[in-house]
Amino acid sequence: LYLKKVVEDLSIKKAEVAAEVQLVSMERNELEVKLLFLNAAMKSKSTEKSILATQVQKISMEKDELNAELSLIKETVKSESSNTAVCDESRQSSKREAKRFESEYYRAAVAKAADGFDNSAIIQG
Repeated sequence: LYLKKVVEDLSIKKAEVAAEVQLVSMERNELEVKLLFLNAAMKSKSTEKSILATQVQKISMEKDELNAELSLIKETVKSESSNTAVCDESRQSSKREAKRFESEYYRAAVAKAADGFDNSAIIQG
């Protein structure tokens, strides 16, 4: 009877241990599934990181291109400003030359008219 009781107790213990083993096995399977999801998420994040790095590199290249264009535009504006200044100076110089020519022309015309007037006065006189 005592041995029968010991065998029953051992049988119950065996069933309890088997249940615990099964529970641990289920927990292990659950953890393996979580690990798979975490690995997939890490790969996804790694892919996202790679995509973002590529986009950052592309944006950086576009920024460099825009800065180069801006420098070219600044040089063009500087050149145009210089050309405008040269043109303005040339225009002012031409205006001064035209006024000087106009003054000389009128002086010569007046002198010629006066010369002609004096000659006619002498002839009549």
